[in-house]
Amino acid sequence: MKYLILFSLLTLTAATGIERGKWVIDYNSQLSIHGQTNINSFTCFISCYNSVDTLIYEHNKENGKLSFEANKMIIPVFNFNCGNSLITKDFRSTLKADKNPYLVVTFVTLDKHSGGTKATAALDITLAGVSKKVNVQFDLVPKGNFIQLAGKHSVCFNDFQLHAPERMMGLVKVQDDLSVEFNLLLRPL
Repeated sequence: MKYLILFSLLTLTAATGIERGKWVIDYNSQLSIHGQTNINSFTCFISCYNSVDTLIYEHNKENGKLSFEANKMIIPVFNFNCGNSLITKDFRSTLKADKNPYLVVTFVTLDKHSGGTKATAALDITLAGVSKKVNVQFDLVPKGNFIQLAGKHSVCFNDFQLHAPERMMGLVKVQDDLSVEFNLLLRPL
């Protein structure tokens, strides 16, 4: 009976042009957030991804779109380093890390463009308890046994109902807009 059910599922999958797959997010993946103040720029980054998250997807062969089931990157806000202890402290405080200790990136779909080297991903980003839907343009680069997703997207503090930090009674102000840079290494299973 088990073999009959498995055979039926495989036949259905082949007939509909749907292929299932998994990617593991490698620990060498990186995430950076770039910002500006009225004085200089800063970058807060995670130099290595310490979680073991798996992205499970269905690939529609007809349209090339991947739809994700298990699909979350869960990133501790306290793992971000801004290269300066005061900036790091302000960054964590602004993101309300004590109450919302995780930045969550949820993959919804990935749509490969013709040629296969570019894709658009629909993501939900949850920061400080607030979610925002975004579309991120990625370059798809084969790297040995990995697929690298490299892309940037602009967000604002106020997208997540946050206020850009200020220091020295408002003399140093962080601009509202930030650039999030993804450099993800995915290993197919």
